Amino acid sequence: MPFFSVIIPLYNKAPYIRRSLNSVLVQSFKDFELIVVDDGSTDEGGSLVASYTDPRIRLIRQENAGVSAARNRGVVVAKAAWIAFLDADDEYFPNFLEKMHEAIVNHPEIGFVFCNPLYIGTSGISHKMINSKHSHFQVIDNYCDFLYEHSLGGATSSSIVINKFILEQVGCFPDAKWSNKGEDIDTWVRLGWVAKAGYEPSCLSVYHNEVIGSFWLLSETSSPKRRCPFGPAILISTYNDWKQRGIFPERMEKSWLRCLEGYTLSYVRELIQYGDKKAAWCIFLKELGWDDWWVESIKIAVMLILPGSLLDRLRKFKAKYWPALGRSSSHSQGPQN
Repeated sequence: MPFFSVIIPLYNKAPYIRRSLNSVLVQSFKDFELIVVDDGSTDEGGSLVASYTDPRIRLIRQENAGVSAARNRGVVVAKAAWIAFLDADDEYFPNFLEKMHEAIVNHPEIGFVFCNPLYIGTSGISHKMINSKHSHFQVIDNYCDFLYEHSLGGATSSSIVINKFILEQVGCFPDAKWSNKGEDIDTWVRLGWVAKAGYEPSCLSVYHNEVIGSFWLLSETSSPKRRCPFGPAILISTYNDWKQRGIFPERMEKSWLRCLEGYTLSYVRELIQYGDKKAAWCIFLKELGWDDWWVESIKIAVMLILPGSLLDRLRKFKAKYWPALGRSSSHSQGPQN
């Protein structure tokens, strides 16, 4: 039985799937199986996976049912006690599984563990996704507190490893109606409600947001078209469901509601970037976060007041000069394949 089951949900990511597969196959820690769930792709992605002869790779094909269904299918057939997820357009650094194994062995009390991934945006600029001052491994007793302390920076679908029993205990990934509407964040939050987490501050994976079909980018144009933002509806729904069933941990109440307010403000920011200031204003005036999120609230208020043309110029300035301010690094720091 392998130590890890790495699960890759695949849907029309043929240009990138080899990069993802290769980043797993070159891992310094070799005790794993690699499960690719082809969720009804209409391109040649599934055939590319099938061309690999490594016996650790299993390809499962299904009709299109959404990313949550694909991940859940992988969990059902996984042989390992620990599940690692990787999106089909992302990649691991060669020591990802090694460091995750080290964390799990040294800290048996944790139920999931995640690293600080490298983010690559549409401009090609890269930076670590979690703005953390910590340089050593942490055991996190309250994941919601971690999210708040790091301005909601936390686990991603290509930086996390989860104990299979605990993942099944919280219900795995939500059903198809929440597909691409925060279903991964909802899953990590539920894990954080019931289990301790481990945080490895090293940069061990890459989150590619510059590729076509990624979370934001829909088409390759001079002005990339963004997806319509999703709100925190799934998070509110899950919280209400757990409360009604009497299984929500009361000790998490205050820290979770503080996070929920932060996610709402993030939604307002995304609406502004998407160009829907009217909706942003309505939510912002209703959900003012002056108590715990007053700095972010001031930033958003400025964004709402400034004209869109000026905001665009400020974003271009930030994209051009941000590396010089020490926040970002060049794209070349990602894994080389």
